[in-house]
Amino acid sequence: MKTAEINIGEVTARSVIDFVNALREEGLIIGPGEVKEILQGLATGLVGRRSDFKCCLKSLCCGSRKDLPVFERLFEMFWQIQSNGVGSKTKVKVKDEQQKSSLIFLGHKKGQWGESEEEDSRSVSGASKVERLRKTDFSHVERVDAALLEEIAAQLFKQMEHRLKRRLKYSARGSVLNMGRTLRKSISKGGWPTEMVFQRKRPARRKLIVLLDISGSMDKYSHYLLRFVITLRKLFKNIEAFTFSTQLDRITPFLNEKGQKEIYNRMSQNLNSWSGGTRIGECLEVFNEKYSREVLTGSSVVLVFSDGLETGEVVHLEKALMHIKRRSRHLIWLNPLKGMKGYQPVQRGMATALPHLDYFMSAHNLDSLLKLENILINV
Repeated sequence: MKTAEINIGEVTARSVIDFVNALREEGLIIGPGEVKEILQGLATGLVGRRSDFKCCLKSLCCGSRKDLPVFERLFEMFWQIQSNGVGSKTKVKVKDEQQKSSLIFLGHKKGQWGESEEEDSRSVSGASKVERLRKTDFSHVERVDAALLEEIAAQLFKQMEHRLKRRLKYSARGSVLNMGRTLRKSISKGGWPTEMVFQRKRPARRKLIVLLDISGSMDKYSHYLLRFVITLRKLFKNIEAFTFSTQLDRITPFLNEKGQKEIYNRMSQNLNSWSGGTRIGECLEVFNEKYSREVLTGSSVVLVFSDGLETGEVVHLEKALMHIKRRSRHLIWLNPLKGMKGYQPVQRGMATALPHLDYFMSAHNLDSLLKLENILINV
């Protein structure tokens, strides 16, 4: 038997989206921008052959080498058509339950292959497990899903690290031609590069100060937030990190360890306040007294990861935040509780802090942490 060419005319936007969802089910991270570019390529007729179509999908869907075997397997599973010879009726090769979704991918209508639309949709529709975990509150992650969430977090944070490390940014007045972006913009114009995209050097990053709440009320979030802080350590050469609950600890030296496991070991051996009480104001006052002159400058960006459940006197919190605000450029507070439906920052600590903040954001799942990239990329 020989493999026939894919009839690109039968490939629909729905089928492409279903294929992308199948890849996401297997752990590939594919954003809406990549899907849009695939559809633009189909619309312009630039991917009229099977080889072109496959190359287009692979280049936009695979972010690393380990994605390639998964892509190859699913591509053949969902898009391969077998022919018994010239003039014979083509049919879809279905080996198992997963491959039934290839019937939808080729644009077949309800009932054509003995499957109802409802049965087809069950095999390919619905949010993928990866997408679900990205949106799941850290406190609701089941133990069986924790390992997968760790892998997803590692891949997403690595991609964010790659984007933020770029020393160039898009500019209409830059002096360096951005060939990749120019070519992508030309797809919608039939492949003619009529609009040039330039880039220029990104200004040096500011100093980043991270204050991470590790009190008992933050216990279900602290692990993932600490992992995010470790990623930030790779991005910012000039960073200072602290943990606090009933006391303040400087953890910057621990972040210089080579591996994540070594960082956790050092912290577990040296920190005695993990899962303790919450005295945010008093801890921030200690920060101001011992470290602010050394680490805070007029261009510093301060990140506070905390639920704001203060058990001490709020007067200490207000005084400390006023001092930090005066000596920094941006004061950003990320609160995991903000991601809960109906949450209102009416607790004493959070209500006291709000007037002094430049940004108040959630930090309850992976997607909420990744939104911080839009702010960090400009600081």
